[in-house]
Amino acid sequence: MIRIVAIQGDVLIEDRRLGYMQMAQPGMLLEDRGDILVVTNTTSRATINAGGIDVKLGPLSLMRIRPDGRTWWDRHGLAPFGDARWWIDLIWDKLGPREREVAVNAGGGVRG
Repeated sequence: MIRIVAIQGDVLIEDRRLGYMQMAQPGMLLEDRGDILVVTNTTSRATINAGGIDVKLGPLSLMRIRPDGRTWWDRHGLAPFGDARWWIDLIWDKLGPREREVAVNAGGGVRG
């Protein structure tokens, strides 16, 4: 599990797999196999314990927790503006194209 150790200011967490976005709280636990993005803004900071290592996210930083268990962090450089949903979507887009769920069609035949 990944634990939010400390936060200062507003730190957003979005889980695409479960479809929610919320503000981080100290002591909060996150699944290490989730599809999660943790984002700080211009005035916030966070300390996150991932795999026994404390990661300190400064202002305008992000931490990506992928479903395959990989975790990495970086700066995103996008100052917040307007609606948080638009801001988070821009950060996801900066990370790369969203994985799209492919609908499986069992009937692949020709209709006659």
